[in-house]
Amino acid sequence: MALWIVRMGESMLKSKPVRRHFTAVLRRSLSAQCELRGGTAKISTQGGLMFVECEDEDAEATTDALRHTFGVGAIDPATDHEPTPEAVAEAALAVAGDLAEGTSFAVRCKRHGNKGQWTSQSFAGATGAAILERVPHLTVNLSNPDWKVRVALFPEKARLLGERIDGPGGLPAGVQGLVLAQLRDEADMLAAWLVMHRGCRIQPLEGASAELLATLSTWDAALADRKWAE
Repeated sequence: MALWIVRMGESMLKSKPVRRHFTAVLRRSLSAQCELRGGTAKISTQGGLMFVECEDEDAEATTDALRHTFGVGAIDPATDHEPTPEAVAEAALAVAGDLAEGTSFAVRCKRHGNKGQWTSQSFAGATGAAILERVPHLTVNLSNPDWKVRVALFPEKARLLGERIDGPGGLPAGVQGLVLAQLRDEADMLAAWLVMHRGCRIQPLEGASAELLATLSTWDAALADRKWAE
């Protein structure tokens, strides 16, 4: 299974009722984007985070869907491990491979959920110590490390985060109104994209370029099939 932790960005600045609505719209939009690309994904939320899981064969389609879904601020690939510093250290070193002597590193940890045995700082310190026990030729540099170990700590598991992927940001498609749009040239397409980025859906006017419409459809599945606009 492939797993991503999705940061919803701007939507989290809204009031609680608006956040709930925007989150529900984003889930539907992301499911549609995955389906448009021939994949399926399981989507869940916890607090201000969204979790997206899929089978390994759908990972490429799901990654592309995440990159092209308005409302997604950032995407962190993640793997699940036992919530112990030793388990996280072993997993991080397995991913990093051979590290040259003198390579500097730092552990960044963010705790989520109820407070348990660990704070973010204490878990990061213990994980760093476990890494040094296994690879003593590394050095610690908390300001500007060569290698960053990023961990999301939950009560029942620790999630080791991979390289962050930037999302398009903005607001989820459909939370604002429907806007009529001309699509005759690239300038029209850019203007339409900027409107879509703010949560609007577009209704192309007669004579719209099929090529430009197809490009915009990668950003809003409803342009490919109106069933996803419901």
